[in-house]
Amino acid sequence: MHFHYSGLDKAKEFLRRGIETISSRKTQGRLNLWKALMIMEVQFGSREKLLETFEE
Repeated sequence: MHFHYSGLDKAKEFLRRGIETISSRKTQGRLNLWKALMIMEVQFGSREKLLETFEE
């Protein structure tokens, strides 16, 4: 179970880095990464974590 959550944390960090790295002109790419991050929070996170991610 610990490995499962560790993998999720790594995936979330990867998505966050992608959002920060992709050029602001490539809004669709950034939006796709943000959507993936939100979906992960809905499926595997808590309500509080979802709201925190939404406000980032």
